[in-house]
Amino acid sequence: MLFFKSLSLSLLFLASRVLADDNKCSGDKNVTAQSDLDNISSCSKLDGSLYVNNLQNSGVTVLNIDGVKVITGDVEVSHSQYLQTVNFQDLETVSGKFSIHDNTRLNSLPAPKLTDVGSLDLMVLPALQHLQFNSGIKKAGDVQIVDTNLEDIQGIDVTSVKSFNINNNKYIESIDMPQLETAQSINIASNARKVDVNFSKLANVSGDTNFNGISNVFVGNLKSAKGSLGFTDTTLNNVSLPYLTSVSESLYFMDSQDLNSLSLPNLTTVGGSLTINNTDLAKISGFPKLNEVGGGLTMLGNYSYVDLPKLTDVRGSLLLESKSSNFTCPFSKSDGVIKGNDWTCKGEVSSMAKSSEVSATATGSSDSSASATSSSMSYSGSSDSHGKSASSDSGASTVAFSAGIVGIVTLLGAALSL
Repeated sequence: MLFFKSLSLSLLFLASRVLADDNKCSGDKNVTAQSDLDNISSCSKLDGSLYVNNLQNSGVTVLNIDGVKVITGDVEVSHSQYLQTVNFQDLETVSGKFSIHDNTRLNSLPAPKLTDVGSLDLMVLPALQHLQFNSGIKKAGDVQIVDTNLEDIQGIDVTSVKSFNINNNKYIESIDMPQLETAQSINIASNARKVDVNFSKLANVSGDTNFNGISNVFVGNLKSAKGSLGFTDTTLNNVSLPYLTSVSESLYFMDSQDLNSLSLPNLTTVGGSLTINNTDLAKISGFPKLNEVGGGLTMLGNYSYVDLPKLTDVRGSLLLESKSSNFTCPFSKSDGVIKGNDWTCKGEVSSMAKSSEVSATATGSSDSSASATSSSMSYSGSSDSHGKSASSDSGASTVAFSAGIVGIVTLLGAALSL
């Protein structure tokens, strides 16, 4: 009898320890001090979210998250002005958002083992100069990096992404994404004056793509752009898209005064408008197969002629103006190419239409191109589904575990009554 009671007490103690450890490793954790993180350091998996919000204790400048490899919810570190370092030494997977934002002194963010996140949001981090994703992030639904002090984008090695938004990072000069193959939308705008962009494997974009303020871009494998595609305020000398066959919405090259060569040899269709404004092109060419423009056709500059040999259908208006005295209009009102009512086609123009007016014209039948040209464009990636799923799974496992504990306690109670 004494043996059974001793065994029962031992099992009860063990069960209570297991239940305490389970509670420690599940549920959302709100961090106010390093001790809160030390309390979960024995958890390789946290079933919940980890929040460091509004930590204004000036004595806390460094936080170390050790031991935790998987977080099934979100990670959010925000509005903690004294934090300088947050170290995710062992973290490998975050099912929800990995969001670090509004931390004005944060200058170090080591996450050497992190490879999978639901989404990556780095915003308003004016002291952060380098990413420390040593293993390379291989999976991220959305990537948003806005208003940081980063000098380059490296260590993000995804092959597919929903939205990729890099803007208002005044020191970024290199964005190297050699593994990226598909994206839903891309916005690169208002970073350093000259940015080198490498998307060497990018083949398909299903939404809008905007390259603003770049000096070099490698997108030579792009085959399909199902939104708008635009190059604005660049220092590019040339744009070569040898495999691109169609742009579903608008295509535009604007305010790029060094641009002197275009090569889109297989482009046949532009679903929205085609706009070329304020470039160094002496001739408009490089579209040998283009036969259809679904919106308006706008070309402003100092070009001598326009060579669009296969173009037979422009469904919007025509605005062709050149400063050159040698310019001859390639269209006539009787040829039936231009279907829109507004018609302007002339040379020796001393005063061009304003860029803002051209931006409005460039949207044609597609309003999305207007939003794509905005340097303040941003995407807020949402991963609520990850969080809800994780929470649901966590709840199910907790119920199952609780049922098991109840069974153990029932058996122990029966033993003690002997």
